[in-house]
Amino acid sequence: RLYRNKRTLEYATAEAYDPRIVASLHHLGKEQLSLAVKGIPLPTGASKHAFLDKRGRDGMSFGTHENYLVRKSIARVDYVCGMGGYLASRPIAFGTGWFSPDRQLYCSSRAPLITQLVSTSTIYDRDLAQLRQEPLLPQHLEDRYDRFHYIGSEVNASSGLTAVKVGSMMLMLSMVEASWLGLKALRLADPIAALQAWNAEPWTVLQTDSGQAVSAPEMQCRCLEVAEQFLRQAS
Repeated sequence: RLYRNKRTLEYATAEAYDPRIVASLHHLGKEQLSLAVKGIPLPTGASKHAFLDKRGRDGMSFGTHENYLVRKSIARVDYVCGMGGYLASRPIAFGTGWFSPDRQLYCSSRAPLITQLVSTSTIYDRDLAQLRQEPLLPQHLEDRYDRFHYIGSEVNASSGLTAVKVGSMMLMLSMVEASWLGLKALRLADPIAALQAWNAEPWTVLQTDSGQAVSAPEMQCRCLEVAEQFLRQAS
C-alpha cells in the first residue's frame, strides 16, 4: 500500500509470518515507490531523487517502522529491557551508515535521535520501541495481543539482510515471551547510552548487568549464542 504522509511518500507491506516473505514484500514496496517517483512531472532539465532514509533539517528522521504481534500480558518496558543488548547493538549489523555534519561516521542515522526507552512519539523524542494498542487482528483477539512498534530501523538494500533483521527480532521477542533465562546475558543498565556509544564507536567496551565487559560486535555474538541455545531447547 503506497500513500502520502504529509511531505513524504510511504508504503506498508502486508502482514506475514515468514521474514523471507516480509523481505520480498519490502522489495516490492521499494519498486512501487520508485515507479511513483518516476511519474512525478518536473520542468524540462530538472532532476529528481528519492531517499529511503532521511534526516531533515527540522530534526525529524524517516526510515523503516517494524511491527510485530506480541502478547499483551508482558509490559513493553520488559520487552525493551529484556533484549536491551540486542537493540543497542543492532545498528552495527543493520544500520545504513551516516556522516554527521562534523563528518563523523555513525552506524545509523536514526540512532542519535533515540533518547528514551519508550514514548508515544514517532517523530520527536524517539524511543527504542513502542507497544501500541492496535494489534491488527480480528476484534475477538485484540484483548490478548499488542503491536510491538520498533521505529529505530532503516531501509536495507539487501532483501537477505532485511530477512535476517526481521527474523532476529522475531526470535528475540519469542525469547522474552518465553522468559528465557539466557537473555540475562544481554541486559544492560542503560540501553540508550549503549546505543549512542556503540553507534559512534562499535568497539567501545561497556558493562552488562552481570558486570561483564562487552563491545557491540561481542554483544551481537552473544545474541547469536543465546538464540542458538533457545532454538536447541525449543526443538
